[in-house]
Amino acid sequence: TAGVLPDTITYSTLITACANGGQWQEAVRVFEDMQAAGVLPDTITYSTLVEATANSGKMDMALQFYIMGAQAGCFQNYQLLDDQLPSNYVREVSAAVASGDMARTGRGVIYIIDLHELSEIGSQVCLLSLLRHLRRHRELLARSDITNLHIITGWGKHAEAGVSKVRTAVQNMLEEGLDHPLPLHTPENNPGMFLISMPDMLQWLDRFDSPEQISVKERPRA
Repeated sequence: TAGVLPDTITYSTLITACANGGQWQEAVRVFEDMQAAGVLPDTITYSTLVEATANSGKMDMALQFYIMGAQAGCFQNYQLLDDQLPSNYVREVSAAVASGDMARTGRGVIYIIDLHELSEIGSQVCLLSLLRHLRRHRELLARSDITNLHIITGWGKHAEAGVSKVRTAVQNMLEEGLDHPLPLHTPENNPGMFLISMPDMLQWLDRFDSPEQISVKERPRA
């Protein structure tokens, strides 16, 4: 109809169509047009852009869209691990060295990040954000009483093959997709979780001079 301007649904539909066609550059261009038109993106918009760019090996760009979506309140279940948060939240994060769920056990404090409801790509982007955050606050992390990092992926109870795709994606990224593999352990009583000891984490973080050096290897598309 003449005179009807495209809205969030229209732009998100176009972005999704571009992403489904493997045209991540075009998806980004439509997003830029959306911004120029003053139309607000929603969760579908940002999620699609994260998936499209990450699937094309552009993890840094995917992380940018993840940050933008988190700042816009579109990823409320997955808190942003970045210094671009409001100052009061950054102080809270810095004090605890992590945003997410903190749990105290008889063996000390553990940090828990739950990825099991994310997509495979979404879990990898979220992990990249986490690892860069931990490198940024490495000295605070070393002085804290955190003993372990727990990464919850689920074990695939409802998966067709009986194996969690998120678990596989996380394992592939941390063991093969980074410049330096990160030692993972699976607790005997919980196959839906990976455990990283704090000494292993600190030693791994010391391999990087800055958070930005932590990146996911770009793999050629099939």
